[in-house]
Amino acid sequence: MQNQPGFSLVELIVGVTITAILLTMGLSAYRQAQNRAYIQAAKESILEILQSSQKQAYIGENDCTDSGIFEGVEVRVQTPSSISVLPKCAGVYGASDTHTLSNLTFQSSHTILFKPLGQGVGLGGTNSLDIIYQIYGNSYAVNITAPGNIRYLGEQ
Repeated sequence: MQNQPGFSLVELIVGVTITAILLTMGLSAYRQAQNRAYIQAAKESILEILQSSQKQAYIGENDCTDSGIFEGVEVRVQTPSSISVLPKCAGVYGASDTHTLSNLTFQSSHTILFKPLGQGVGLGGTNSLDIIYQIYGNSYAVNITAPGNIRYLGEQ
């Protein structure tokens, strides 16, 4: 019998096994990178909504011409995963701007009132509030204080 060119069964099994291991490792690394990107996007979205609402209230950007005195911008964090922003004029709310955040779940609902002209933040009688949300099995938090400081606390 002559030697024929080609691969033996053992060589093919080793090659397929190495390829499967590398593919599994690559997919795992890709999934982890994708999860980190979702976590970063969620953080940035929440901070952007809170900071822009605070700025809107601080400068008095409102549509209260018909309904009276501007009282601020109310932000409602609602379970499972949305944030509504409503200008508040003499007890009457303006048009709601609702943001639905995918891939995360808020631990509880909160109402925050950013007051105009640097008058601080209404947090329902507390001096500090943590907005805790879960994404991919981990919990993260954003802290808001009555004077108006907003900061990301990271993983809890």
